Amino acid sequence: MFAISTEPARSPSKPPVQEHRQAFLLLVVSVFLLMLGLPRFVSSLTMLPAEQVISGLLHNQAVSQEVLESSETRLSLARHFSTSGRIAVDLAAVKLAGADRLPTRAQNTRAGLIADARELLQQGLSDDPTDSFGWLQLAYARRVASGVGAETVNAWRMSVLTAPADRHLALPRTRLGIEYSVAFAEGDQNLLDRQIYFAWIYQGPELARYAKSAGSQAVQTIRAALADQPDILKRFDEMTR
Repeated sequence: MFAISTEPARSPSKPPVQEHRQAFLLLVVSVFLLMLGLPRFVSSLTMLPAEQVISGLLHNQAVSQEVLESSETRLSLARHFSTSGRIAVDLAAVKLAGADRLPTRAQNTRAGLIADARELLQQGLSDDPTDSFGWLQLAYARRVASGVGAETVNAWRMSVLTAPADRHLALPRTRLGIEYSVAFAEGDQNLLDRQIYFAWIYQGPELARYAKSAGSQAVQTIRAALADQPDILKRFDEMTR
């Protein structure tokens, strides 16, 4: 009788050259995948602090010059690793905030920053035409560059239409909308009235503080928008006395 072996059959060993080729191929694929992910990782890492600055600017909070410059550097670095429209829009916002802080004697530098910001915003909005924050920044850039006119209001209107109930933009859009109302077209006042209502719902105390600091015209505009909400109007009046 023949003995039956219980050991598994052994496959023939691979030649050393074939093993080396497979290891090299695996290394190349790994490096390629790493290179694909690295730009996104670096971009996200550099944007984290900048996003906090953007949030501060949106909420009209004080942001130091040092932090503003650091954010511009980080966002500029992120632009080397990504063509994201969002990065372009955020960098434009930081540049506009920096331009606002320049003294009167630095008009040339200020004009340069505003021009850079407008170009970045056009790139960002081309990448994502639904970016409401980008449209709002473009409205502001147009206002500081050439005053309040139809183009300024058009950008403001696009910001509202692309995200009417955005809780982070309602108050900034209210502030700018009241200023831009001198150039409103038909229907724009209704858009502003709705933004005022959302601003009250999301940030009532901040809206009242803004109205008091902006003066009687802003107070009356807000009161008119809240006229069909007696309880809200009463509370607003109490907060603005």
